[in-house]
Amino acid sequence: MGVETYLVVRAHGLKTRLLGRREYEDIVRGKRGIWDFRDYSAIREDMDLKEKINQVYRVYTSRLGLLARIAPDYGEFIYALLDRLEVENVKIQLRNIYGRRGRAYFYPYGRRLSPAQLEGVASEEALWELVGKTPYMEGVRLPAFRAGVAERELFLDNIYYLYLLRSVNAGPLRKKLSPVTDVIRLEYLVKLFYWKTALGDDFWAIIARHPKPFSIGERSFDALLVKLDVSQERVSELLSQRKLTELMNEMTLALVRYASFALRPYSVELPFIYTFNIMAYIEAQNLERIILGLDTGLPEETILSSLVYIK
Repeated sequence: MGVETYLVVRAHGLKTRLLGRREYEDIVRGKRGIWDFRDYSAIREDMDLKEKINQVYRVYTSRLGLLARIAPDYGEFIYALLDRLEVENVKIQLRNIYGRRGRAYFYPYGRRLSPAQLEGVASEEALWELVGKTPYMEGVRLPAFRAGVAERELFLDNIYYLYLLRSVNAGPLRKKLSPVTDVIRLEYLVKLFYWKTALGDDFWAIIARHPKPFSIGERSFDALLVKLDVSQERVSELLSQRKLTELMNEMTLALVRYASFALRPYSVELPFIYTFNIMAYIEAQNLERIILGLDTGLPEETILSSLVYIK
């Protein structure tokens, strides 16, 4: 068995351990604790909120880290998937600098920018100087920001996907991972759909002055909905009801379905790692929402309705 095949077989094994709707319902309804599931046995009921959530993301990072160690030749691509957390940590510190309420703690990951480094940055100028020393800013200049924290977060999403594309197109991996590019584009457009909704009329002017991994136009989002099989009527309905989170969850689930279908011919090849990563990351996000929801006493059905069910 070759290294690539062994890597993908191990990823399939990890996929069988992902939680499904029934397991989430059992946790939310108190029938089982998160710690009752083998991969999350390090979590204890008496842990504080931050440590419980950190342990959840340590499971996610350890799964991807295991795959990277199995196949070092593909490790840089796999770590590039994990590096999303590092960019999210930059966003968290950016909000902290601006005094915005948001995620109160960092993801427990830092390959180039540790949480401790970011936490010690007191100004936006110093933050961009730190980010500027990383591959995320390769070939990129800061735009003239005009729309507050939201525009800066959009910029960080853009440079992350530029960085991810470079890792996919690096050397001999380019041919192996070429089927993934279309899925990355759709994932990026799902992100942009959020920003288009959040930024409103300012979106097109903002995106025009930002570096982008893909060209986009007015029809890009219509094409996205068609590819993901999400109706414009459903989008309009949820937006009119101010249910943006529910809409983004539906689009995320549609993205998983699309990726699973589009990459099915490569289910025993390297592109499967990309599909697995999406699913594993969704599980971490789901468990974070459950932990937060239970801690704040949200109704069970409210918590369950906030989750993305991939199986």
